[in-house]
Amino acid sequence: NKYMAYNKSDILKVIQILHREFKLPYQERLDFNTFQKFLEKNGGVVKEKEFSQTFLEDGYIQLNEDNTFLICLNSERYGSDGRKYFNLVKFFGHLLFHTSYLEEKNKKEIFKNEVFHNRYYDTYESEAVEFAKSLLMPYEDMKEEMYENSKNGHIDMNKIAEIFKVDEQMATIRAGNLGFIS
Repeated sequence: NKYMAYNKSDILKVIQILHREFKLPYQERLDFNTFQKFLEKNGGVVKEKEFSQTFLEDGYIQLNEDNTFLICLNSERYGSDGRKYFNLVKFFGHLLFHTSYLEEKNKKEIFKNEVFHNRYYDTYESEAVEFAKSLLMPYEDMKEEMYENSKNGHIDMNKIAEIFKVDEQMATIRAGNLGFIS
């Protein structure tokens, strides 16, 4: 299965496939609205709604019988547009890696037959988060921006977050994961 990701190298291959075969724009042209249009072009619908206060999840995905899909985001869970954007991409990662979306047509599958339990940081979640980080903040682009935005040994992580259209926490985590900051 060329779309299942088991490690970071496989995730990068999936991103290359998305750019090449599905015409996903590259990072510098991506933002929430552009990514949402890409999803719609590929059979997706993105909705935001307020979930009950007892609903602690970020949202859910659903793959329909006709291979269209719904990504529903919990509008109460996002403190910033950058976090909402990151989670939209993360849910798309779940769709790619953890459903039959790219392989089996006309098969209804709702992941775990319920909403995602994102508070459990398991292998599925790790893969989806790695996908979102790698797509939105590619290594070479991060390396360049970290260098360009370094002054006197200080890096303005808020500026880095703005460049990649994510929130500062996600940009800081990615920079740390890549070894650019400690």
